[in-house]
Amino acid sequence: MLHSQQPPKIQNYPGKRVLNYTFLKELGKGAFGQVFSAKVDKTSDLVAIKCVPKAKLSEHRGIVGQLLDSEIEVLRQINSEHVIKFINFFQSENQCYIVLEFCNSGDFEQLWIKRGKKIPENEVIAYMKQVLAGMQALHEKNILHRDLKLPNILIHNSTLKIADLGFCKQLKDQNQHEHLFLGQKMICGLIIVLMRLIKPIYQITNRQQEYFRY
Repeated sequence: MLHSQQPPKIQNYPGKRVLNYTFLKELGKGAFGQVFSAKVDKTSDLVAIKCVPKAKLSEHRGIVGQLLDSEIEVLRQINSEHVIKFINFFQSENQCYIVLEFCNSGDFEQLWIKRGKKIPENEVIAYMKQVLAGMQALHEKNILHRDLKLPNILIHNSTLKIADLGFCKQLKDQNQHEHLFLGQKMICGLIIVLMRLIKPIYQITNRQQEYFRY
């Protein structure tokens, strides 16, 4: 006799309670887990909780687990207005949870699209200063983000915060070379997009334009 296969149990959902947090809404979902907004039960403060199934940690020869450990270690070290703040880390039988600062205004890609992919030059300059301030805080600790892109820049009110350090790497010293190629194209892409938000100041020829095509 054939038995019907039970559907997989949904582990994370709005209303779920874990430790002293209650999940509110799914903010995002990736290959390795989910992010939910949540409230602290005693204070009703809002936080973001990144949920990673423990079954994922051994994937890709254990690299996923190593990246999670690295992300937590790096977040504990950083205290910058322009880098997402670490609040707590805990585990259940099946999942790991990273509790982070909640950002109430989405990410920069959402803002860019909402504004019709056109943002005034003076605003772009202010945004770039904030991103560079966050990068400086990371680089002072010899930390490479390696996945900097518009969706990984969150906004709280009008403050930009670098987030999602899941691919970050902390070097032993400034002279260490890192051979895993993840971030340079992302960083170049971010700079190009931010520059293209500005109305062009100079007329350029078709030949010159080849250098700026992406």
